[in-house]
This record gives sequence, structure tokens and C-alpha cells, in this order.
Amino acid sequence: MDWALSKGFTSILTGATSYSAKIETGHELIPLFNYIWHRNPVIHAIYRAVAQKLDWAKLDQGLAKFLKAHPGMKAMMQPQHTVD
Repeated sequence: MDWALSKGFTSILTGATSYSAKIETGHELIPLFNYIWHRNPVIHAIYRAVAQKLDWAKLDQGLAKFLKAHPGMKAMMQPQHTVD
């Protein structure tokens, strides 16, 4: 922040990376979920199988560290509804 302000920046845009920096500066993590439905049932089954194996901690080292320190957050970061 200090560097950005010293360079005259008036806003900072964050993306889906650098979770460590966001967590350390007090950002709240809000999970977003994308659902894909493929017309081909075989492809759809493959997508479903892959998606079920995804884990937040595997996506980013910062997220892994955060979830290890706050194990209760993992349940809050799961989708509430599923579509088959």
C-alpha cells in the first residue's frame, strides 16, 4: 500500500491470486462457484468427478496456510447447492 500511494495510485485492483497478501491485509474471503453443465453426459460426468476432487488448499499456498490456521473456514467455503 505504501509503495502504491507513494507512486500516486488512487486505487488497487485485486484478482484471484495472492491470497496471502489479501488475508494479511484483512480482506474477507468470499468463495465464488462456477457450475458447468455439458450436453454430453460423459463429459459432464468427467467434469463432476474432477470438480469433486478440487480442494481450496490445493489452489494456492496462501489459502492452504489460511485454512490450516482456521480449519472451521473450510466448511464455510463449500458450495451450498449442487446440481447433477
